[in-house]
Amino acid sequence: MPATVVNWGGDDAVSDKEMGEHVAYLTGLEPKFVESPISFDSFASDNTRRESLIGTLQGALERRCPSHF
Repeated sequence: MPATVVNWGGDDAVSDKEMGEHVAYLTGLEPKFVESPISFDSFASDNTRRESLIGTLQGALERRCPSHF
């Protein structure tokens, strides 16, 4: 039986820079960004399949870890 392939992108679209800044915040590191003509910002995730399987990420987290909400 083939595996179900799901895009695990989040519920909200964010840029590469926003994601890097958030990871830097979580890790306490200072990000260093280099401008490049190559970027994945123009490829928004299609979360339709993931949402059909588990719903929104906020809802899934609340169901799995109710004491944190």
